[in-house]
Amino acid sequence: MSCSTRSPSLRDGDFFLSRPLILRVHFARRFRMLEADFSTTDRKAMKSFITLFLLLISVPAFAQITLTSDQFLQTGGAASDSYSGSTKSPQSLINMTGANQSWDFSGLGFTTKSTGKAAHIAVYPAGAANEGDFPTATHVSIDTAQPGMIHFTFIKINSSGLYLLGASQDSLGTKRVVQTYTPAYEVYPFPMTYQSAWSSTSTVSPLGAVQEVTGLVDGWGTLLIPGSNTYPCLRVKIKQKISLTYMGFGYSITNYTFNFLTAGLASASIAADSTQKATANGTSFAVPVGTHTGIQQSVASNNSIDAFGMRLGSNPVSATTTLFFTMPSAASVRVTLMDVLGRESRLLLNGVAHTGENTLTVDPATLANGTYFLRVESLGYTATQKLIIAR
Repeated sequence: MSCSTRSPSLRDGDFFLSRPLILRVHFARRFRMLEADFSTTDRKAMKSFITLFLLLISVPAFAQITLTSDQFLQTGGAASDSYSGSTKSPQSLINMTGANQSWDFSGLGFTTKSTGKAAHIAVYPAGAANEGDFPTATHVSIDTAQPGMIHFTFIKINSSGLYLLGASQDSLGTKRVVQTYTPAYEVYPFPMTYQSAWSSTSTVSPLGAVQEVTGLVDGWGTLLIPGSNTYPCLRVKIKQKISLTYMGFGYSITNYTFNFLTAGLASASIAADSTQKATANGTSFAVPVGTHTGIQQSVASNNSIDAFGMRLGSNPVSATTTLFFTMPSAASVRVTLMDVLGRESRLLLNGVAHTGENTLTVDPATLANGTYFLRVESLGYTATQKLIIAR
C-alpha cells in the first residue's frame, strides 16, 4: 500500500481561502439564534412594562403628564385586554413627534385579542424561580401565558427609575435563570416627562451580549384607540442595539420601540427596525378588561388568568363577594388580602385546598374603600387578583 501527496487544487485553495467566510456565516447564524432567544425574553419584559406597570391616577384630557415611581403599580396587576395583528401600517404614527399630538390607533384594523390577566406583578420575592439570584429586586412580573411555563421578570422600582435585573423560568418544575443584566437595565427614569432623555448599557448573560439603550420622550398629546377612547399620553422612543462577539467576529443588530404611556389603564406600542420603519405584527394596544373597542373578531384568545385561575364573583364590590381559584392538586394554601403598598390587611385562609375549583368568601365590611389585592400562595407559586371596594 502506498500513499502520495499532491499540491492543493484550485478547489482546495478555494476551500481554505473561504474558511473565514464560512466562519462568518456560521457566526451570523448562531447570533441570529441567540438574538432570537434574547429578543423573545427582552420583548416579553418590555411588553410587561407597557401592559403591566399600569398607572393608577387620572389627569385632565389634553394635558401634558409627568410619570413618577409613585404612580406606577407597586403590587398586583390590573386585568387588561390587549389587541394586535393590525392590518394597516402605523408608520404615520411613528413620524409624529412634538407637543400636543394626536396618535390615532383606531383605524389600524386590529384582529387579535388576548383577554384576561395572563401576567401580574407581585412584591419580591413572590416565590419566583431563582429569586436568590436577584436580591435587589423590589417586584416580580409573573407571566403564565405559555402552557407549562412560568416566566419571572425581576424588577427594581425606586424614585429615580424603573430597572430590569433579569429573568428566570419554571418549566414543569425545572427552574433556571435565563437572563441577567449587569449593571441593571434602566427602562424608564423618574420623574419622566416631555423631552426626558436617558441611556443604559448592560452586559446580558449568558449570551455575553452588550445591550445599549437610549430613550427619549419625544412627544406628548392624546392616544386614541378603537371605540372612541382617548387618553393623555407621553410618546417614548427607545433605541436598542445588541452587540455580540463570537469566535473573533463581531455582530450587532439595532431596533426601535415606540411606547405610548398614559396615566390610566391604557397603553400602546409600535416595534420598528433599524431604519425606524414599522415591523409586521409589531403594533399593539391594551385597555382595561371590558372597555368597548368595537373589535369583535378574536382569532386568538388567552383566558389564562394566572397560575391558579383566580377570579372574583363581582368587582368592584360593596358587600360580600366570592373568590374562585383552581388547584392542580390538593395542597396547602395561604390566601391573604393586601393593601396597595403590599401590607397584609387580612389572612383569609391558611389551610388545605382540594383539587379543582375552590371558593372563598371575602367580606369587606370592616375595610375602607379603595384598592386591595388578594394573594394566593401554594406549590411554590404566588398569584394576585385586584379587588376594588366602593360603597
